[in-house]
Amino acid sequence: MEYTIEFNGEGPSDLTITLRGVGDPDTVARCNTEFASDSRFRSGLLMLVDLSEFESQPMTETEAETAIKRIQERDWDHPVAAIAFVVADEQAAHEFMQWRARLGGSRSHREVFTSRADADAWLATQRAK
Repeated sequence: MEYTIEFNGEGPSDLTITLRGVGDPDTVARCNTEFASDSRFRSGLLMLVDLSEFESQPMTETEAETAIKRIQERDWDHPVAAIAFVVADEQAAHEFMQWRARLGGSRSHREVFTSRADADAWLATQRAK
């Protein structure tokens, strides 16, 4: 699995993260630590997370709880304005919506899209708020 982190990325996002390849909880955690510890990471960002070439793998309940705890801690310290996730297809969107629900559903300011254009359009509306 590989990832890229781009601050002031293209489009309406302040931070664009792209994950590619077969999911690996340790690499995802390393990515999270890397961008969250960057001095440019702050509260109020608009984030785009491109998972369109990411293949998630089943996690144990312990792995899932650990990942969710990391995200919740990051959100507590630096709440983002909005996060748009781009996934490969409707099946991936359905699966990812389960993660979104565990993180607070629509109150988490996260949305899931199967189109980068739709994700960018939604982020643009969030900037206007």
